[in-house]
Amino acid sequence: MRSLFTLPGNDSWTFRLVLLGGRMQLEGNSGDLHCNAWLSPQESPLEIAYQLIRRPSCCLGEPEAGMIAA
Repeated sequence: MRSLFTLPGNDSWTFRLVLLGGRMQLEGNSGDLHCNAWLSPQESPLEIAYQLIRRPSCCLGEPEAGMIAA
């Protein structure tokens, strides 16, 4: 299984599947945004990837100059 993929029509994001402690995590990157989401066994990585693009609420961005990281 290939763990690195992009979505059709959206090459600005790259995704990879990572196995951590017996759980599968989807990691997405687009520029300075880095998102992740845990997958349950019945979830489709493609569907979760589209959700991350639509609602990147779990994303971390690179701090800009003058910003204080929390």
